[in-house]
Amino acid sequence: QVTFRLNGPDLSNVVGTYNASTNTLTFTGLSISIADGQNETYTVNAYYIDNTNLSENQTLILSVDGDTDLTVSGTGTQMGSTNPVSNSTGSTIDITATQLVLATAPADINQVDPTNEVLSGSAFRTQPVIRAHDAAGNLDLDFADPIVASLQSGSGQLGGTSSVSANGGIATFTDLSYNAVSDGGTFVLSFDDLPGGDEGNLSAITSTALSADVVASRWVFTRQPDELFSGLIAGIQPEVQARNAQGVTDLDFTQSTTLSINTPSSIENNVARTNAGIASFTECKITGICQNCTLTASGSGLTSGTSASFNVDQALATITFNSVSNVVFNGQTHRLTSISDPPDLTIITTYNGSIDPPGDPGTYQVVATIEDTIYAGTATSTLVITPPAAPIAGVELSTQE
Repeated sequence: QVTFRLNGPDLSNVVGTYNASTNTLTFTGLSISIADGQNETYTVNAYYIDNTNLSENQTLILSVDGDTDLTVSGTGTQMGSTNPVSNSTGSTIDITATQLVLATAPADINQVDPTNEVLSGSAFRTQPVIRAHDAAGNLDLDFADPIVASLQSGSGQLGGTSSVSANGGIATFTDLSYNAVSDGGTFVLSFDDLPGGDEGNLSAITSTALSADVVASRWVFTRQPDELFSGLIAGIQPEVQARNAQGVTDLDFTQSTTLSINTPSSIENNVARTNAGIASFTECKITGICQNCTLTASGSGLTSGTSASFNVDQALATITFNSVSNVVFNGQTHRLTSISDPPDLTIITTYNGSIDPPGDPGTYQVVATIEDTIYAGTATSTLVITPPAAPIAGVELSTQE
């Protein structure tokens, strides 16, 4: 990696061979001639032929003592007594960062969908690591500028500590996270140093496109039950979704949820399997009158969710009278007949409070009431029984054969 060269009056850039095991430097094939009692100056210089894999602040010191460190041919001129010479404190490698490198990209092992790299809403299990390098890829140990993480793209939000100061040329984030707005949402991170840093303003770098997996932790009612009547299928069916702590639906979730009610009322058709994280009920019904009832969605290891409060009432039916309400006394009892909607419900009819139909002349208040476990309804009318007409005075009627 380092080339050593010898120069002097009789030599020009003769390349030496360094032996690391013996810590010796050998120059061969030399032809140096120095007059007796004279001296000549020769210098050794060195340079890196490969600038990679260097270590910041590494120092190279050359020291030579002619009569102890140099070995010359035994048949020629020998070295006299000399003092050591060196390059003083040596040459120290100073690496100056020219680029940021994403040494470790965000990753996770907690995601359910293996096509996603990280888990949404939680600190990345593998945090980003940024290194400050020179053009040859050497680490600048003196680099201590803050590195700021931000979103290059993505509609979610970056969470955690987004600014970390480099230590020994390396900035390691500790709790960075990404909160996606949709399951599998993609994003790109950007990392940049501050413009006023000691190493100047290095160019920002970006990660590859990453995707965040939303993993459900709780049930949430997204459609509240309504139009509820005891024993009837709810007019507006409940819907629940499997969501994470940030309220984003887990589109990969396909397990079931079960509804329960907080009153003695019974509930039917109360189990639904999710599709893309959504459980839609279609024939759920509650039997039993209740006020301020709530439903609870539970199951599949998620935290339960509770609906808004609601009332369950008795369903209303209509009654229509379909017979003549004004009749003439004829010695028989008279009743008003009626029909229900829905049809074929039991109807109890009273006449001035009695269930017995009247026969005597008079005006009667008629009340028809539905008697049913599901439906309720009432209707009122008036039945008038008119007395018969009186005979015409002075007129005798007879039958002539």
